[in-house]
Amino acid sequence: MLGSGGMGEVLLAFDTLLKRPVALKRMRDEGGQDAAEGRAAVLQEARRASRVNDRRIAAIYDVLDLGDELLIVMEYVEGETLRRRLGEPMPVEAFWDLSRQCVEALAAAHEQGLIHRDVKPENLMLTRGREIKILDFGIARRMPRRGAGPAESTTTTELYPGPAGTPQYMAPEAHYGGSIDERSDIFSLGVVFYEMLTAQHPFADESNEVVLDRIMNRAPRPASELNPAVNRALSGVIERMLARDPAQRFDSCAAVREALLAASRESGAALGVPETRPVPAPRATPPKPIARAAALGFALIALVAAFPRSAVSRSCRL
Repeated sequence: MLGSGGMGEVLLAFDTLLKRPVALKRMRDEGGQDAAEGRAAVLQEARRASRVNDRRIAAIYDVLDLGDELLIVMEYVEGETLRRRLGEPMPVEAFWDLSRQCVEALAAAHEQGLIHRDVKPENLMLTRGREIKILDFGIARRMPRRGAGPAESTTTTELYPGPAGTPQYMAPEAHYGGSIDERSDIFSLGVVFYEMLTAQHPFADESNEVVLDRIMNRAPRPASELNPAVNRALSGVIERMLARDPAQRFDSCAAVREALLAASRESGAALGVPETRPVPAPRATPPKPIARAAALGFALIALVAAFPRSAVSRSCRL
């Protein structure tokens, strides 16, 4: 098992048709109307997320509804999660490149009309080549149009029973069931950036209730106060990402990237290598759903034989 959580579990499996390891997400079905609606929403949004083709986003290969079980077949990513790098403040020089990659990867999803809804260190994988991959778009949702009326915009609570995501990283509007858009992901990424630079959560407390109260009502200490290597411009970028009011945040990842670039210039650094996107190779055409479903018998049969537990790194979490 690679990970587990409230929505199900992720297993390492081997696709015997395409001869590659995959991460297999098994969604729990606890019955009831709310569960059925949530399941349908996850299925719909996972299909949309599968259309995002960017090297910094872990691909969704297939989604299968087997009646009593929902399976999402995802790219298996070797490496370590960003969480494992947060034991101490990250050198600012390393932060510039990783932050750029995170912003550009998230922008690629936003350009397709998708928001992630669960941006956190566990869902940011650092590969052996030091590239960021965003994992787990299984609870992503389609982005509403700004200013859309009730009949045109679907809120979080309408698509998913209860808030989806990790409370410590959720934007205020996600906690109270408000309208979610790309600025909600930007808030979550701001929490991650704060942790990268300070090794502290901006709203940390042992009590989830206190964390929620701080997210809703208090601004965190500037990162520059906790880490003198962080210049005021960079600290200001993160403060704006963490604004309680979405209207006070950056309105796009492109704007975040430009602000980071300006802050890096002020410090005399460079914000990583300019983005160049190669022409994506066409993805292999998957077999028809029936054959594909039958082939997924590979998942647990091949799991132990092909990948001993000691050789598996944790690549996906829920």
